[in-house]
Amino acid sequence: MATQANLIATYQSNPTLQSRYTQQEYLDMFDFSQAPTTPTPTPTPTPTPTPPGGITNIIGQNLNQGGDGFNPYNPDMSKINTTYQPNYDFRQFSEYGANPSTMDIKQMDMNQNYFNKPAPSGIQQAMLTAAGFIPGIGTAIKGAQFLGNALKGVMPVNQRAILENELRGTGVYTDDIGRIVGDVNTVGGVMVGYNANQMTDKTFDKRTDTIANTLSNKYGIDISSLTEEDIEDFDPNKAGYDLVNRFGLITKAKTNFLNQQKKAKEIADFQRAEKERKKREKEFNDRVAAEAATAARARARNASVYASADRQGFTNRDGGFSTSRADRAGTSAGSGQFSPSSSRGRSGYDDGGRVYLYNRLK
Repeated sequence: MATQANLIATYQSNPTLQSRYTQQEYLDMFDFSQAPTTPTPTPTPTPTPTPPGGITNIIGQNLNQGGDGFNPYNPDMSKINTTYQPNYDFRQFSEYGANPSTMDIKQMDMNQNYFNKPAPSGIQQAMLTAAGFIPGIGTAIKGAQFLGNALKGVMPVNQRAILENELRGTGVYTDDIGRIVGDVNTVGGVMVGYNANQMTDKTFDKRTDTIANTLSNKYGIDISSLTEEDIEDFDPNKAGYDLVNRFGLITKAKTNFLNQQKKAKEIADFQRAEKERKKREKEFNDRVAAEAATAARARARNASVYASADRQGFTNRDGGFSTSRADRAGTSAGSGQFSPSSSRGRSGYDDGGRVYLYNRLK
């Protein structure tokens, strides 16, 4: 009977197997519960040299194994990001919508830790304050903060990063290229080696289908007839236990993954909508500011005219002329007295419009 080490060596030397299965999927066919640290073949095969000007021979090479030497089955957790960063804005929006009522705000105030980002601790604040006084460092911190805030408005929403963050919140961790890492005998690590951003429901179904076939053909166990409780209570001393247990772990991992994938999409959609809203808000504020600046310049050039207009209520809160108020006074475009396109006074007149308005306002 083939040993686990033999199977791993066969898999790693066979590009066809690698193209059709992951290493764990291949091991599932032979009822091995996990893949240990990749053994070094003895003796170590000598790589086929590349002929000058020829084509590299890929047969027998360890393809698709990653070149960083990192083992997702036994990861160096010091290199793994395990920090979960909640999206507090999305939490508020998903619970209470875009316009929370006074009662909703009170509810959020009662659950500060869930709905609001915690303020920096006294030590953290002191460190930031102290760093601000260090020559060069303070400027760098402020520059990084400014750049970070500026980039938020222009960088596209990263749905992969959002998904990986939400998975971390449930104990599923990924390495720097997105592969799931951890203990294959846990819900969080049963899909070890897979790239989270490329997974779908079919990724899980493929594995459970393989396990179901092995259980049926090798042990006569119809896994589809077992309830979730039956799988959890399956006798550890009974043949086929490892596969039954792994089937249960994958099923739970699938439910968790699909929930987090759905949530990640909702957060990404929310962030895109927020970016668009803030963009429109900025455009509006910029337009208002530009109009106010125009009104200020007009006031500076025609101080007495605007002073009289203010007294008679012909100006708006931004300091410019109010169309609706001018209409009632017979000075707007609609009344035939004033042309906003030319800003030269009475509409249809080459001269006299400005004098007429000036006299009217006096």
